[in-house]
Amino acid sequence: MKFQEEIQMLLDEKVIDDETAKRISVYYLRKRKGSHGRLSTVYSVLGAILAGLGIILILAHNWDEFPRTVKVGFAFLPLLTGQLWCGYSLLKDNKNVWKESAAVFLSLAVGACIALISQIYHLPDDLLSFLFVWSLLILPVIYIMGSFTTAYLYAVLVTWYACEKFYGADSEQFYLYYLLIAGVFPFYFRSIKNNPEGNFAVFLHWVLALSLTICLGIVHDEQPGLVLMNYFLFFCLIFNASAYKLFSPLAVYKNAWLVAGFSGIMVVLFMLSFDFYWNYVIDLYPAEVFFSKEGSVSFILLLLNIIVIFTLHKKIGFLQILPFLMYMIFILGVFYNGMEWMVNLILLIIGWMYLQKGFRENHLGKMNIGILIIDILIICRFFDTHLSFILRGILFLIAGAGFFLANFLLLKRRRLHEQ
Repeated sequence: MKFQEEIQMLLDEKVIDDETAKRISVYYLRKRKGSHGRLSTVYSVLGAILAGLGIILILAHNWDEFPRTVKVGFAFLPLLTGQLWCGYSLLKDNKNVWKESAAVFLSLAVGACIALISQIYHLPDDLLSFLFVWSLLILPVIYIMGSFTTAYLYAVLVTWYACEKFYGADSEQFYLYYLLIAGVFPFYFRSIKNNPEGNFAVFLHWVLALSLTICLGIVHDEQPGLVLMNYFLFFCLIFNASAYKLFSPLAVYKNAWLVAGFSGIMVVLFMLSFDFYWNYVIDLYPAEVFFSKEGSVSFILLLLNIIVIFTLHKKIGFLQILPFLMYMIFILGVFYNGMEWMVNLILLIIGWMYLQKGFRENHLGKMNIGILIIDILIICRFFDTHLSFILRGILFLIAGAGFFLANFLLLKRRRLHEQ
């Protein structure tokens, strides 16, 4: 192996001793073993999915020729096979590869069985009932088998169910989504407590973050425009929650709550920096803001932000006070015009804050985030201001020159520091 050749070279040059060489070899062997284990799990899950689909296609080809009793038997056969496979995996084999593949096969078999029984007995087509029942039946599989892939499937089914049932419908049962998605959170917290940086756990971060983001809009009344403020407060909440002790050590790309929260905050702030939204807000009555469903959700999210901030954050900075600041600006927007300029000021402060932080910490990524925020703000104002094209061109030249100059100065400082 290449790493063993490198170790031998270091030994020959007397850079390391024999004991250090052994420890390095053991470390790399364990790392390679873990990598192979993850690949085996992924391939086994894919194999289980393909096998399940193959069985369905074979049966579908000759389906009409079978009598009803045979059809019912075939409908339950994959379900029984999946249960036996799961039982064998639990009793005889403790490897995650077998557990994941068995759990995925059983979860797909549950959905196939429901669909086939519905087709055999000509039950009315009801996608909502199908998704609801399927998700409830596979929920125990997540905990019994400890299956991440089944958890992903469950979250997707619940999100699909919520979008089909509640988007575009003023339903009082929107709480069903939150009860259903809460069913996977005990497994989620147990998983991140054991191994928060594992690939399966990281993907579950993203799946749950996307599910909650997609389904926040199901709570609506007669003021759909207020949903944008709810999204802002929600993104602030998950951004502040990313400081939790199990999330904060993660690399940025692994911390879905941090990335989704900060990205969402920025997107909503740029949308609020235009005047079209505030022209809608000023036409609202105060009672509509405070006593509608959307207004109630805003207040609940604000309270949750307060709890999370004072629980998890020892030092409160500008980004932590954003929920309170924007909530007050939103209330003022009901009575006064021009709130978009306050949002522009907030964006400018955030951009300058990250630019300054990047220089202070010698962090190229943070500095470029600050520059990017300021540049996007300039581009946004390009479309809704009445400046001449010459002035707009000068602004773009200044922004571009500032971007290159800031990167040049920081890289130069790094080289001097290394020397």
